[in-house]
Amino acid sequence: EISRTIMCFPVTSIYGSNYEKEELIRWLGRSAKDPHTNLSLDKSQIFDNVALKDQISEWVCKLSEREFDSNPIIRDDIKWWLDTHGETYANSSPQLRALRMRLR
Repeated sequence: EISRTIMCFPVTSIYGSNYEKEELIRWLGRSAKDPHTNLSLDKSQIFDNVALKDQISEWVCKLSEREFDSNPIIRDDIKWWLDTHGETYANSSPQLRALRMRLR
């Protein structure tokens, strides 16, 4: 496990593990091994995971509808995610655009 944050740019290694792209690139700067499998890995062996990116966006919207107001930890995590990465998703998701406006 590299970080405990909601992924914005998920990538998949050739071994099938998913990571936040920025965190994995940073990891590979220190180690030439996949953090999960400990097998040899370089940047050419990671691929954008668009399906997971879409699932994360949907999850954030559903989670926020269900628990956002009642759970301050969830609220803080999603607010951080939207502040940090929301622009990337907001262009393609009216729900996320509305959620960002609600938090301002």
